[in-house]
Amino acid sequence: MTQQQKLIEFGYDIVCPWAYIASRRIESVASKHGAKIIWTPVLLGGIYDLVNAEFGKNNSASVAFSKTKAAYSARDFRRTVARWNVPLRQHPKHPVRTVKAGRLLWACPESHRAVLTHALYKAYWVDNLDVSSDAVLQGVLDAAVPELRLSASVAVEDERNKELLRVATEVAVKRGTPGVPAIFIPDSRLPDGGRMFWGGDRLHFVEGALAALDQPTTSLVAVSMPRFTRGPLTRPKTLRMWFDFSSPWTYLGWTQVGRILEEAGPLCSLELRPTLLGIVFKEIGTPVVPSLVVSKQKREYSGKDLLFWVDYWNNLPYPVSGERKPVRFQFNSNFPLRTPIALRMVTAIQSEGAPLADVVKLIDTLYHACWADNIAVSDKNPQPLVKYLDYKGFDGALLLKKAQSSSANELLRKNTAEAVQTGVCGFPSFQVDGGELFWGQDRLDVLADHLFSEKSEQRL
Repeated sequence: MTQQQKLIEFGYDIVCPWAYIASRRIESVASKHGAKIIWTPVLLGGIYDLVNAEFGKNNSASVAFSKTKAAYSARDFRRTVARWNVPLRQHPKHPVRTVKAGRLLWACPESHRAVLTHALYKAYWVDNLDVSSDAVLQGVLDAAVPELRLSASVAVEDERNKELLRVATEVAVKRGTPGVPAIFIPDSRLPDGGRMFWGGDRLHFVEGALAALDQPTTSLVAVSMPRFTRGPLTRPKTLRMWFDFSSPWTYLGWTQVGRILEEAGPLCSLELRPTLLGIVFKEIGTPVVPSLVVSKQKREYSGKDLLFWVDYWNNLPYPVSGERKPVRFQFNSNFPLRTPIALRMVTAIQSEGAPLADVVKLIDTLYHACWADNIAVSDKNPQPLVKYLDYKGFDGALLLKKAQSSSANELLRKNTAEAVQTGVCGFPSFQVDGGELFWGQDRLDVLADHLFSEKSEQRL
């Protein structure tokens, strides 16, 4: 156990709306864990430049999105804004250059920086002011911290403030972030001196790292993601899951479906939609293997993030039984996987009318082949998978034969076409009663709240 002071180094840029949302939540996290926030302005464009972001240093990450992904992301953003009751109006000239705002924040004493930060975020994301203007910055400065008597025009040209912003940006990149908010929790017991978390939807990891400072080991403590509704269901609902076996993130989502069903109770029906992710990506204009076209920094952070999630789900008790159900994980050395045959094995038994329990058992086994037991799953050479299925108590050869049937192929094609039409842009994706899409195993808290809400479906 360490006696070091708990610190949250909160890296942010006024231009980022996700960092804005996180800035409104981070103080309650700090208060809960007795931590001090070090408000650390960085330059998001500088991060993009240093990591060679695939969309360039002067653009938003969303410019690289397909039309379908952009539409989903916009809905997800509006949901997040509403979920946290954040006042926000989209800036008509977004993105506005914020390098001067960053320098001004470094000119502001640490004792006043939180106040000025909130004022600048309001100026950008509520009042839609031009924060690249010295006059606007001066007005915000005078209203927020008049006692400082700072000159914005002088502060933004001061070489010291330029250097502080540049160095803070470089440090954030060296610590592994591909963007903002970049939240670093110092821990002297760790080889890197602490942990970096990227994203406002990772604050439960931030809490876990803070709680770990009170523990004799350095392992993250599993702090539950915030929830606003609880089960069980009081009326019948159907949870639909779109999936492929090719994604480790979808595997993690699959391992937690049972957690949601346990809380939901017997009134929740499960509908499983095996789908060809590669074809969905091709149809909507997304690279077939997205991880291969992002920056090295983002790819490496994603690998760390994946392991954070494995530990999290392993250690978070189920809400009703209190059990901790192990999630075995090993990144498949044969990645990227070719999974059409595995998917058609599932659609084959579904088209035959197999009981849901049998379908679930097969899906679970196929997921473990891909992401726990390192099986070379491929449609070119299905024999390793056939042998694995035999070992697990299935008739692998029979399932392979069934996977060649026209009914198995037709159901898979139908599911894939419907996924594209529905607006699916990645897996795992979920729907409640055929309504709004929820994409990502990191949105299971939002999905659960929606599932247990008695409000009618809202199209955001």
